[in-house]
Amino acid sequence: ILVGTMAFPASAASTYTVGDYTYSVNGNTVTITSYNGSATSVTLPTSVSINNTTVEPNAVGNAAFADNKNLKTIVIPEQYTSLGNGAFRNCVNLSSITINGNLDDLSSNSYYSNSGYDNYYSVFYNAGTGTNGITVTFGPKVKWVPAYLFATGHDKIDGIYPNVKTVNLSSSIQVIKKAAFNRCFNLENVNFENAVSLTAINEEAFRYCSSLKTANLPVSVETIGDRAFVECESLSSIIIPEKNTKV
Repeated sequence: ILVGTMAFPASAASTYTVGDYTYSVNGNTVTITSYNGSATSVTLPTSVSINNTTVEPNAVGNAAFADNKNLKTIVIPEQYTSLGNGAFRNCVNLSSITINGNLDDLSSNSYYSNSGYDNYYSVFYNAGTGTNGITVTFGPKVKWVPAYLFATGHDKIDGIYPNVKTVNLSSSIQVIKKAAFNRCFNLENVNFENAVSLTAINEEAFRYCSSLKTANLPVSVETIGDRAFVECESLSSIIIPEKNTKV
């Protein structure tokens, strides 16, 4: 999104560095391509001035924050709709993620280990592995958890999956899409009770979440996809609404 008088080249993306960030501007898509700061807590910028024109970033590019050992907290504002391949790969000290926008689905290549791409494609590959676990919070305007958001194709013994421990769902979320938390082996707590608008948990959404102990689904849930909770070996209690629920 551009605000101002300067016309950016329309035929190809242009790159600009402002402060700690490098941006790519291509039409209405303004992408953070790299972050060079050392802050431990980062809220992605909602606007930036480039050549006397105010632009509003709305995407995080491939590997933009990869290998950042300082980053502990990241807040993604509402206007962001896209996270690139490996955007937060190897951010091992990341312990808090807040997502306030409706993100596009991620690549299925993050999930299939035999593709050989999971190191590159998985947005949060190996994130939080130097902490006691990541808390993920979805803001009050988020309507879905995108497919494959925290998925990888790795086994638990590999120790390089996203170390998500707690998920705070908002009351606005309607769908948890395919494989969103697949292979989050350390995920223990999901506050399903707060997700009063949740109607669907898609296939493999929590598959291999082997530390998840309970799932008290709200009465709004109508559909639970295939293998949504398969291999959740610690799951001792799951409450499924009787009304209109298809499993």
